[in-house]
Amino acid sequence: MVLSSIATLCFHVPVCWLFVFKLSFGSGGASFAIGLSYWFNVLLLGLYVKYSSSCEKTRLCFYREEVFASIKELFPLATPSACMVCLEWWTFEIVILLAGVLPKPQLETSPNCCFLSLLLTISLGAGASTRVSNELGAGDYEAAKMAIRAALTISMADAVISSTALFRCRHVVGYAFSNEKEVVDYLNDMTPFLCLLIVSDCIQAVLSGNLFSFFSPLMLCVSY
Repeated sequence: MVLSSIATLCFHVPVCWLFVFKLSFGSGGASFAIGLSYWFNVLLLGLYVKYSSSCEKTRLCFYREEVFASIKELFPLATPSACMVCLEWWTFEIVILLAGVLPKPQLETSPNCCFLSLLLTISLGAGASTRVSNELGAGDYEAAKMAIRAALTISMADAVISSTALFRCRHVVGYAFSNEKEVVDYLNDMTPFLCLLIVSDCIQAVLSGNLFSFFSPLMLCVSY
């Protein structure tokens, strides 16, 4: 997955430059480029699953009858997961849209931060979720609990370090987004709230997928 992500990044940068600057498609070109990059990554992962020797023992033919029969078992598990991911991203988008109806919309949307700590915890949560699923499949529930504890500990350490650094640099961090003093002062005032959001996001990003993986066998039994 690391190599496919690097290949996708190398594919996305020139494609995005082509659509945005060379063909002058603007933001629409950026959206189209990210869509192409997503499908390019899906293609690479599909080829890896189909031809890699690492997946030889677990590879299935998508045209076998047991694959379609297992949809009934996977659907009760996939639906809550999809809803959880959609609600998470819709929350971000709704907040940005609501900022447009505030008294100073340009000022409200200027300090729109995307923190690396959140991306780190999302990646950590995805990796830990896979580990938890593997341990549950092997019947080792203690190892699954240990994986959740380790992921949560690392995530909380990241939350503390990130929020502390942001709070200490709250007087100057606004200059990373704008040279306007009004924007810098505004970000200084909202930094305590952002630190609180970092802590809550780090917890949610790790536990959302792991708790779902840990309780998925129970959910499957209840669905039947």
